Amino acid sequence: MVYQTGTVDSGPSTKALLLRLLREEGGRPASGEKLALALGISRVAVWKAVRALLKAGYPIDAGEPGYSIRPEEEPDFLYPWEFGERENLFHHFLRTESTMDRMRDFALRGGDDGTVVLAERQEAGRGRCGRNWVSPEGGLYLTVLERPEAGSRLSPAEYRLPLMLYQIAVARALATACGKPALLRWPNDVYVGGRKIAGLLCEFSGEGDSLGWTAVGIGINVNNTVPGESAVSCAGLSGRDLSRRDLTLAVLKEAAVLKEAAELKRLTAGTGSGTPGNRRLAEEWNSLAEGIGGSASLVRFTPEAGREKDGGILAAGTFSGVDALGRCLISGREGEKAFQSGDRSLVYHRNLGSADKKISIGGIIVETTETKTVPKEEKAGQTGTAGRDPRRRSVTPLVFVALFAALIAAGAFLIVPVGPVPVVLQNMFALLAGLVLGPALGAGAAALFVAAGAVGAPVFGGGGAGLASLLGPTGGYLLGYILGAFVSGLIAGSPKPERKTPALRLALAVAAGILAVYVPGLVALSRFVGWDRVLIAGFVPFIAGDAVKGILAVLVARRLRRTAAALLSR
Repeated sequence: MVYQTGTVDSGPSTKALLLRLLREEGGRPASGEKLALALGISRVAVWKAVRALLKAGYPIDAGEPGYSIRPEEEPDFLYPWEFGERENLFHHFLRTESTMDRMRDFALRGGDDGTVVLAERQEAGRGRCGRNWVSPEGGLYLTVLERPEAGSRLSPAEYRLPLMLYQIAVARALATACGKPALLRWPNDVYVGGRKIAGLLCEFSGEGDSLGWTAVGIGINVNNTVPGESAVSCAGLSGRDLSRRDLTLAVLKEAAVLKEAAELKRLTAGTGSGTPGNRRLAEEWNSLAEGIGGSASLVRFTPEAGREKDGGILAAGTFSGVDALGRCLISGREGEKAFQSGDRSLVYHRNLGSADKKISIGGIIVETTETKTVPKEEKAGQTGTAGRDPRRRSVTPLVFVALFAALIAAGAFLIVPVGPVPVVLQNMFALLAGLVLGPALGAGAAALFVAAGAVGAPVFGGGGAGLASLLGPTGGYLLGYILGAFVSGLIAGSPKPERKTPALRLALAVAAGILAVYVPGLVALSRFVGWDRVLIAGFVPFIAGDAVKGILAVLVARRLRRTAAALLSR
């Protein structure tokens, strides 16, 4: 299904204006009469717009007081009416073969400059050289149409300029959204901390010595899962889901700023000398590039992605950035040479140690006399994967263990007086430690709590402390916190910054963790009340409250796991 609107000159649609009014109310109901008056339409037209938004998936309530939207439940929509004044340039598909294919159709039919095609999922997304671009839901997949302004033109040799512009725009937007430096890799990728977060693709059409239009495809890992350790998502970096709408607007805004910058507006030579390309754009690209000044090889890849052709090493030497046409500059024994992209990729040589090291790229041995290339984020003192301080990394887990141990201890004094048996939150926090930190760190936090109580800290139930408490009727439950944290963490799995854990898995982890707490608890309690009364005394009165606490633990863990994982991975 495709969502698109009317002509470019028509203003925001009724749906866009209605959404704006409902959001301004902040969840408070607004009457149909009030909305109709504000929009200048009939109440029937308001109702039709509400029905259209409900069908599209918006959480709108319609009742006697009027219409209201639940802001906290709004999904991350990319419908055209979400993009304000530019609404009529947007085309949204729930599923499509490729946004590039759709854009080609629009371009050939005379689509306007700035037209954007978005898709929730691509069935046949592609990268350079026909490589497959995996496009799971949650990512951002769009293509932007660029046409030269009246009186200006781009030559075929300058086809990379629009791609360079959007590559810079994507890096700037991602750095702002994720709070981490985003670096450019030639020819068309964006990396954060040494892991790929975005890729771009450029296709164009022209006649004679000028380009008629250029389509720039952009794929960004936002809230989707990513394969392996070589890629990363915005959610994985920030520990929370990001708005794809806001990121789309940020990319387009950054691109507009670049276009409006001095002598960049027309994407042609800025000096007026007729020299092809754009030196200012190249300088901006180089300022964000990774690996400049380091050793690299230019490699030719086949469409099968990752296998070089015979004699695939085209050049090896020092990467000097790009020139005004976006060509890769490699300085070697024969001087500096410029290379177009096409089926070529740049391979950086890193962490090679001393001189005259050799590395293998797809079975081809490449020699280099360069030493380690230091990424820009390390030079600037930023956190990166290669330059991470190991002492800082070893301290972070200990901080989390101590925080959760303190949280478990505080649970002894957090009592909810419900029913005949007050509900104590201590065991919930112990299970939460396992769910959020994983089995080892979670059990470590529970063990630290038990150790603190054993040596005299008043952290056990009712402010108890000492070995006597551990050897008493409830001592088995206290020791069971360690086992419960480990079991719940083992089933939930160690948190990953790139993905959410299914709620069902967390629920199973909590249930198993609760039972793991009860096993040593009931065994220890049986020494005091006998096996015939142990369930009545130590299980039945508490299981309902523990079930409620387990549900709360699942809800909290879903919010905290990726945040903790992101912090632990720094």
